[in-house]
Amino acid sequence: VLVLMRRWESGREVNQSMPEPLVNFFAAFKPSYEETQARELSMLWITRAWHGQLIQQQGVQSLIADISRHYEAAEYFWEHKVKEALDRAEDAQRKLEEAVKKEQIRVLLCNSVSDLEFVKSKLRPENLMLKEDCKIGISNVPKGKCLIWSQGAVAEHFKTLTSPDFPKIHDELPKLYKGKEVRLLFSGRYFDTQHEEAQQALDSLQHYISLARPAGEAFPAVKQILHERSETLHKSQLFKKDQEAKRKLLLKEKELQVAERRLIEVEREKQIIAKKNQELEEAKAEVVDELVMTQKSLKDGGKETVKELYAKKRQMEAALKEVGDFLDRQKSAR
Repeated sequence: VLVLMRRWESGREVNQSMPEPLVNFFAAFKPSYEETQARELSMLWITRAWHGQLIQQQGVQSLIADISRHYEAAEYFWEHKVKEALDRAEDAQRKLEEAVKKEQIRVLLCNSVSDLEFVKSKLRPENLMLKEDCKIGISNVPKGKCLIWSQGAVAEHFKTLTSPDFPKIHDELPKLYKGKEVRLLFSGRYFDTQHEEAQQALDSLQHYISLARPAGEAFPAVKQILHERSETLHKSQLFKKDQEAKRKLLLKEKELQVAERRLIEVEREKQIIAKKNQELEEAKAEVVDELVMTQKSLKDGGKETVKELYAKKRQMEAALKEVGDFLDRQKSAR
């Protein structure tokens, strides 16, 4: 048993699973402080059996003390590994919650294939990060932000992807345009990094709980810890899903806010255009009235000249050009 124990202790950082013979041995052969009565072949029973035989008793006590130390070392090893994994999981959860609270979402509004081609030229294919600032109309996203692939228009187009294929998304980005405005969502890498670390920490905790479960049959303290940590693991998995849902809601709210602002902007543009059209109609009516009056004045022998008539015509053409230039500027801004 001691040979097997030392062999496991020397290699447990690589192969941590405790050999079944050791588990069975420690399950039956516990230190005296773990026992309330001297069961047959227990350490307490053996110690009492050799009581009174001084020379032999010293050797027995030395051997039992050695086994007890190995028992305590193995028990501590499992307690420490599970606690270490738990601490890492709890720290990762705190950072994930902080990442959701600090998340800053940006939205780019694309109204054509050329807009999406422009965005594509600004993105790094390997990680979909903007290598320089990207501005389209009223929307602007700074350098360093990453395209969000798991939600919005990108997720809808690439819904068959179970894991991110950044080069494929980059290559097919212009295909997102199907005749309607495309809203591209961007954020920093902080949430993705913390989300990945949280998942790894939960996987590690689950791994150590599973790995230590057989040892729990030998060590009552470890068994109690595993029972408590299994409940903690379940709560942690639910907490992670809750943070994912909060982040999705945050993205949706940001997208809707941008859409609402865009509608307000479009409505304002429509009102400006309507006002310009009204002014144009009024100007046209005024010019027509003046032309009629001029023609009448000429027939009646008035003083209006052809030169003044052409001046009125140029005035009307200038008004028409002003409205046309305004409409072109609004179209370019959109």
